[in-house]
Formats: sequence, structure tokens, C-alpha cells
Amino acid sequence: MDSTSSAAPRSDRPSLRVGDGERERTAAVVSDAAAAGYIGIDELDGRLDDVWAARTAGELDAVVADLPVDRLDTGPAARSAARPTARPERGRPGTTGFRVHLSAYIGVMTLLVGIWLVVGVTTGAWYPWVVWPALGWGIGVMVDGICTHARVRRGGARALGCGARPDPWQYARHAHTRH
Repeated sequence: MDSTSSAAPRSDRPSLRVGDGERERTAAVVSDAAAAGYIGIDELDGRLDDVWAARTAGELDAVVADLPVDRLDTGPAARSAARPTARPERGRPGTTGFRVHLSAYIGVMTLLVGIWLVVGVTTGAWYPWVVWPALGWGIGVMVDGICTHARVRRGGARALGCGARPDPWQYARHAHTRH
């Protein structure tokens, strides 16, 4: 990596705010350092958290200050290898929340069916009580799945309103345009 790259330490203006592009480049440097064996997986997780939380160039510089940035291969050819990115790209609705919700539901329901079978075999009481938590939680999983599917199909959370988060800058823009 050359010395003019924004992922290299920049001591000229450490209080300068950084954007997602600089964070992504710094995350690539940290990931490449882990791939080269300079840092471990636990340290990689901590440093990536620091990268995504960084607001200034000085904070990004601190994350990569002890890494041999000039020896890391972070060019486009190195990044073309199939490896997961540190952060999903903006604008694409994620389905991770639904996958976690569905996985938890399936795991808990499997456990409850197992308990129901053990109780039924040992005591002879075969009342299908497991249906009630399956229905109660299943309705929530189904609604979450419908909203996630609609977000993916329409290209964003705001298109349907399911799970839409308010824009944190909406009030600031509104107040700015009024004055």
C-alpha cells in the first residue's frame, strides 16, 4: 500500500472527520493484517469495532498505528479473493435479523417438542401443550418474515414501513430548512 492511501496513518489532521469510504479502506487493511498473521481473530474483531466506531482520522490512525501497512497487500487483486466483507453495503436491506429470529424459533421449538416427548413417554400425558408457544411465537416469526420479504422485494425498509427506523437526521434537516 502506498503512503498516500487514506488507510495509512495521517498525522497531518487527526481531528478531520472520516466517512464510510475511509472506514472501509481501514477495515480492509486490518482484515489483511489478520489474514497475513499480524493480529489474531479476537484482536481483529476488536479493531473492526474500533474502525466502524471511529469518527476522526486520528481514531482510524490509532487502529492501524502498529501494523506494517506498507507490507500488506490491499490492492484490488488481493480484495478480489472470496472473503466476507466486514460490513454489508448500504442500501441493501439485510435479512440477518429474520434469520436469527427464525433460528431461535426453530431451536426453541425443537427443545419444546423434545420435552413434550420425554414427558409423554415417562408419564403418559400426551396433551399437546407445545402447540401454544409454537403458535404464539410463530405468528411473530411469520410477520417478521413477511416484512423482511417485502423490504427485500421493494428495495428498502421505508418502502413498506415494516421495521422502518426513523431517519436520525430528519429533525436536523427540518430545523435547518425552517431557519
